[in-house]
Amino acid sequence: MLTNFEDQQPPAVREHAPTILRGLKRYNKDQPKKSKDIEQALGISGVTVRAAVSYLREQGEPIGSGSGGYYYDPHWTEMPNTIAHLRQRATRMETVAKALEKAMAQRGKGVNDKIAKVAEVFDGDVMK
Repeated sequence: MLTNFEDQQPPAVREHAPTILRGLKRYNKDQPKKSKDIEQALGISGVTVRAAVSYLREQGEPIGSGSGGYYYDPHWTEMPNTIAHLRQRATRMETVAKALEKAMAQRGKGVNDKIAKVAEVFDGDVMK
């Protein structure tokens, strides 16, 4: 089964999510908080910070992000930008995955069972 860090919630995610949320409520778009600062303050990894932010967003918390870091957006004014950014990242990852699949097939290595299952999820158009 394919997994990624967003799908794996280490115990630290739920433990630190409320603290991260309380902290981010003090920051806005003009004064975001960098992941590194959160990591250092709580003694956790960047993976845990990202997973906690993802978890909080899934719970409906308006956590924005940009090149400067994370922030809380209580009026949801910046959420369209954050959502667009997340969609762009997802699209880019899909493009890269398709390119790798195409390159793998061209090199005659074939597609293993896991990749074939992923291709089925995308209506078989992954190799186009």
